[in-house]
Parts: sequence; structure tokens; C-alpha cells
Amino acid sequence: MSELKNKDILVINESLLYLNNMKTAAWYQISKNLRAVKGALKEINDSKEDLIKNLSKKDENGQPIYEGEGVDRAVVFENPEEANQKWYEILNDVAPNIEWYKFNFEKFGDVELDALAIEPLIDVCLIED
Repeated sequence: MSELKNKDILVINESLLYLNNMKTAAWYQISKNLRAVKGALKEINDSKEDLIKNLSKKDENGQPIYEGEGVDRAVVFENPEEANQKWYEILNDVAPNIEWYKFNFEKFGDVELDALAIEPLIDVCLIED
């Protein structure tokens, strides 16, 4: 398996969160992998916060300016192209090594799963005999 990038970690985490909401006998394995990915997610989030801190427009109190409301809320950047380039670099950085808890897909039994949500886990933590 090739080395994972930060963007892969974000997709894998979303897949694990999807599975976490399913009623499956693989709850333990899913939980172990959610725990394993926490450190990498923190690093990605810290990098994102640094990007916002360093490149966003600031209000009179030195706080980042946001536009929009709720899920449409977004940071306003001094130079959006530079911010996008930096975020692209963060996403494409090699992710820290994670010790995945590997388990067999048969652990899901007859639970109906979404193939697109499962695909990122194949050969990372989801294996077959």
C-alpha cells in the first residue's frame, strides 16, 4: 500500500464515522480505528487553524473575519489563491504513520453498506482472507 496523505486520512475518517452509525458487530474495530486516527486529525486541524490565523482578514480585535451563516460560514482570506494553495499542500502532505486495527469485512455480516463509504478502508484497515 502506498503512503497515505492527509486528504486520505480525512476520507478514511468520514468512512469510519459512517460505519460508526451502523448497527454492526464491527463496532469495536471501528472504534479502535477512530481512536487511531485522532492524532493525525489533530495535526491536520492544527495546520488548518494556523493557515486561518496567518492568512485570514482580521477584524479590529485581530480575529479572523467570516462571511455567511451556519454550514455556509467561510473564512475571508487576504489572498484566497495563496490560502487555497497552502490548503492544497496541507492536504497532499504525507500523513503521519497510523497503526491501523485491521479486521475482516465479514465482521459486518448482513449489514447493508455503501460501497463508496467502504472503499477508502480497503487495504488500510479492512481486509479479506
